[in-house]
Amino acid sequence: MKQTLTAVSGELITSQSQAVLTRLSQLPQYQSSKSISCYVSMSTGEVQTDSIIQQALDDGKFVYVPRIMRDPPRSGTANQSTGSYMNLFRLYSPLDFETGLIPGVWGIREPNLLVGNTPRATVFDEESMGLDLILMPGMAFDRELARLGHGKGYYDNFIARYLSTAENIGWPKPTLSTLPFRREETKISNEP
Repeated sequence: MKQTLTAVSGELITSQSQAVLTRLSQLPQYQSSKSISCYVSMSTGEVQTDSIIQQALDDGKFVYVPRIMRDPPRSGTANQSTGSYMNLFRLYSPLDFETGLIPGVWGIREPNLLVGNTPRATVFDEESMGLDLILMPGMAFDRELARLGHGKGYYDNFIARYLSTAENIGWPKPTLSTLPFRREETKISNEP
C-alpha cells in the first residue's frame, strides 16, 4: 500500500487535495465547527492539508495539529523513554502555521512547543473547549470505510484518550473523519 501511495503523482495529489478542501468546506460538520484538529501531511502519498489548515484558520476556527511526544523516562530506566504518544497543539494564526512548525518524526512538520516564550496550548488544557471535528490521515479503507493508518497507532490511542477525557469533562463527541483521495469516499462518521 505504501508503494502504491508513494507512486501517486504530485499533480493527482494536488487536484484531489483541492477537491477534498472544496468538499470539506461545504460540509455542515465543518461549517458549524469552532475547533478542529487536522494532521499535517507528509510530502507524498496523502491528501495535502496545508490549504485545509490555512482555510480553517482563515475561517476563525481553533486549529490543533499533532506532535509526537516522548514519554518521560521511568525511574530506574537509565533515562530511556518508554515510548511515544501523540498530542494536539494549537495553531494561533496563519503566520503561526507558517513559522511555528519544525521538522519532527519522519520529517513531518510539528508545532514548536513554545510560541515566543509561552508554552503552546494543547487540546487537553483547561482553557480548551474540546474538538468538534478531527481530520485523520488514512492509507487505505475497507468497504465500511474502516481506516488503515500508518501502523503506529498514534491516532487510535489519541482518539481513545480524547474520547475518555471528553466524556469526563462533558465535551461533545467530535465528528471523526479521514481524508481519502477519491471524492465519493469522503464520508463523515461519528465512530472512531
